[in-house]
Amino acid sequence: MREQALTGFGLLVGLPLLGALVAGRLRGRAGDAAAVLAAVLTAAVACAMVALRGAHGLVVPLGGLAAVDRAAGRPVTLFGFMLDPLSGIVLLGVVLLGVACVLFSTSYVGPGNRESPVSADRRRYFFWLLAFIAAMCGLVTSATLLQLFLFWELTTVCSWALIGFYDEEHGALAAAEKAFLMTGAGGLCLLGATLALLALTRSVGFDAFTRLPAPLNAGGLALLVLLLVAAWTKSAQVPFHTWLPDAMVAPSPVSAYLHAASMVNAGVYLVLRVVTASQPAGVIPGGIGVLVGVMAVLTLAVSVAQFFYQGDLKRLLALSTISHLAWILLGTALGIAGSLRAAQGAALHVLAHGVGKGLLFLSVGTLSYAAGTRRIADLSGVLSRSPLAAAGFLIGALTVTGVPPFAGFWSKLLIITGSAALGGWGVALAALLLAESVLAFAWFLWVGQKVFLGRPSPAAEAMGPVTPSMGWSLALLIVLCLAVTAAGLPLAQAIGFGVAR
Repeated sequence: MREQALTGFGLLVGLPLLGALVAGRLRGRAGDAAAVLAAVLTAAVACAMVALRGAHGLVVPLGGLAAVDRAAGRPVTLFGFMLDPLSGIVLLGVVLLGVACVLFSTSYVGPGNRESPVSADRRRYFFWLLAFIAAMCGLVTSATLLQLFLFWELTTVCSWALIGFYDEEHGALAAAEKAFLMTGAGGLCLLGATLALLALTRSVGFDAFTRLPAPLNAGGLALLVLLLVAAWTKSAQVPFHTWLPDAMVAPSPVSAYLHAASMVNAGVYLVLRVVTASQPAGVIPGGIGVLVGVMAVLTLAVSVAQFFYQGDLKRLLALSTISHLAWILLGTALGIAGSLRAAQGAALHVLAHGVGKGLLFLSVGTLSYAAGTRRIADLSGVLSRSPLAAAGFLIGALTVTGVPPFAGFWSKLLIITGSAALGGWGVALAALLLAESVLAFAWFLWVGQKVFLGRPSPAAEAMGPVTPSMGWSLALLIVLCLAVTAAGLPLAQAIGFGVAR
């Protein structure tokens, strides 16, 4: 059984890495086919593993290093793989969005793109995108903080390469460097906390904080804050949020993957993972929960306030991503306060927001590809020229704002009801979250009617046709906005306080 499980985890990381190497050497349709095949096979393996073992949990320890064992005086597990309901939810988003973004890219990245025409040579692009998928698969199935850190840094490198892919476009390299430096600094915080936990507890497991004396002293609290800083930088939370809107110079499928399935989710996943592993012992004090909650509310206010000043559709979606990551962290803070339901909703929202936001980004990518612009002021009447993009934008907006029956409704329902169940301030917070959803829904409707309804603008009139691969990508995500709840909700309800169940 151990060998079979290890083979499955090896395929999760190895298939996209092999695809990256093959697609990185093949030109034209052969390279496209290799990239799509690698993404599809990875998704098939991941879905099969989640279906078979995701709800019950599966851990494969890989041991450590002899020098560390001697220093600790006992064997210390430094590496290993784990699949449980939480990692299963995030893994589904990683691989399913990976398929959609790779398929979309086979047409989007090339000379036919009216906004950003480039060479049809996609070898470098597919190498980094598939490596990104491999890094995320490894990250969400890591059984230790140390192994998670290694994949964490690989996502930083991949994002740097992909954000700066249009290296001749103004601001692309600067945006890539900014993302690299800010998230890299967070990575150093994660490494410092991991090494300190190893020295103090002889463990780098996600439950390492339960091995510290309770209640946590100033040193233990400092390590928790270091982990939070790492998560805040990776997930673009205030005051580290500015790199994410700047990263919109990347190709739209990169933006979709970055915002919906990969790097920004790594931060919130880290906090969810440590909180759910540590909560049964009551190790994480309420003050840390208050800190996480206050920063989430602040991030929510700052990001939503900037909605109304954005003329660029992708920057609007970037700010929306920041606000939804704040939702997830707020649900996690409510978990620290004792609401398991809110923590479950936060985990489900990673997947629900992922498919909805991925659909929004690819819909906007379709517009920029065909019309040559993504500026709101330059677009109107697009519905008549690209009904599929219009449908994708509407369904994506309904999903992320939490309109039933789409996936975002169920995750937001768990967070809001979990908050209200705490009573008092929890009820007030639930009302605030409900108000934010209504406001975001109204603004997305306004933007949607401005872009898609009315008389076609010159840019809309000049729109070229959408390729079949882009259409299939949008159709896949439209279906997932409804269908992922069937898989994600049971997994979310199986999440409990404690190490993998």
